[in-house]
Amino acid sequence: MSIQDITKKINELFSNDQLFTAVLLILVAVTSFGLGKMSNSSQSNQSSSVRDGDGGGVIEPIFIDESKALTPSTQLVASKNSTKYHLPWCPGAEQISDTNKIYFTNEKEAVAAGYQPAGNCEGI
Repeated sequence: MSIQDITKKINELFSNDQLFTAVLLILVAVTSFGLGKMSNSSQSNQSSSVRDGDGGGVIEPIFIDESKALTPSTQLVASKNSTKYHLPWCPGAEQISDTNKIYFTNEKEAVAAGYQPAGNCEGI
């Protein structure tokens, strides 16, 4: 089979407009899917999943906003009417009225006063 014969068969194949349209549509769909998949993987957080010790499940990574992490200069907030302490930007801290707020400079100070970390406050 020569190149001329192959060219002739390809021309005959695509002379049918419906077949040409179907093939073109499939190629566009496959290309779009591949490009979408590539763009999604390049925008990921560059993290990988870790398998647990027995290899049964996948442990998903946890991302904490470092701008809201506990630092030595961060004050902790508690309420006079509660036993939980919060970071100032946590939802629980925002619900405490200013007259009931108690401030601590560190976790040891808050624990010594009888307070425990709030469960809904990331970073503690």
